[in-house]
Amino acid sequence: MITIENRTTTTGDIEHPELVGRLQLHKSLATKPIIIPDIAIGCRKIWLEIADLIRQSKQPLHLKEICEHIGSIDASHAAYHIRRAESAGLIKKIGHQGGWRPQD
Repeated sequence: MITIENRTTTTGDIEHPELVGRLQLHKSLATKPIIIPDIAIGCRKIWLEIADLIRQSKQPLHLKEICEHIGSIDASHAAYHIRRAESAGLIKKIGHQGGWRPQD
């Protein structure tokens, strides 16, 4: 039997929904339930992807590059997710035109 539940979790200053799955095998196998993580279920967290992208980059990233990564031509959509990553304490802005860097 597979069950999936939705719960609220906190990263930094933001609360966000998280899906958690559990796979329970037949009782005759006498095994513990297998936990299925949020990412494996398929819930995309764009702000976490942005933070990972910035962490892996050797130089500060700008809004245009982040828009290309998430596949959006709408800069406000990317800016929303950037603000979430900032609120979670994962990235920080460098000056007005400097882009974003990982939080130290």
